[in-house]
Amino acid sequence: MPNISIGSKGPPSPYDIIQKGRVYNTAYAGGGADVFAADLTPSYTPTTFRIDVVIDTAVTCLVVRDDGTAEVDGIMNSGTALVANAEYIFDITLTSAEAFNMEFGGACQILFLEVTEIPGAG
Repeated sequence: MPNISIGSKGPPSPYDIIQKGRVYNTAYAGGGADVFAADLTPSYTPTTFRIDVVIDTAVTCLVVRDDGTAEVDGIMNSGTALVANAEYIFDITLTSAEAFNMEFGGACQILFLEVTEIPGAG
């Protein structure tokens, strides 16, 4: 049986995880500020982004999608504030026309936030 290396050339697979953004133990001031300095964009489309987040304060978590013509805010967790110090994992799907960033509904300490792209899972 031939050896097949993960990440080899060819079409993407769900095993080719791409880290798109990471924040660790950082204060977030609130006020609608973007978490990431630049919007996150897909490398492959359609694709799934996995968001893994832990914050120290019970506030809402928003995904702000932008297709170049308009922004759309989506409040994660069915619009309910995240529980402080609990870990949440969310998946969102994006197309090639979209980018996104994140916001929180108030000031908090982002204990951990990682966004990874899972090609082929869109």
